[in-house]
Amino acid sequence: VSWIIGPILLLQIFLVVIEAIQEPSRYSLIRLGLVSVSWLITVCISVPLHRRIKRGEQREQSIERLIQSNWIRTLSWSSILLSHFLS
Repeated sequence: VSWIIGPILLLQIFLVVIEAIQEPSRYSLIRLGLVSVSWLITVCISVPLHRRIKRGEQREQSIERLIQSNWIRTLSWSSILLSHFLS
């Protein structure tokens, strides 16, 4: 899965950074912040939890934390999409 999602996430951060540099606005900076939050949660929380689940370590607790972190990422990505309609 990471070989599919990884390039998409890289493209997203690249496009958001380019937009914030070339056309700085309140919305482009909000999008940059939201993408940064999504990335931080993905790298610092979600990826380690996926690894822990794969190894069978603290499965139930890891799954619960992963679900919670996914809600934050989903909210962030949904807000990014919404910001495109508002700008």
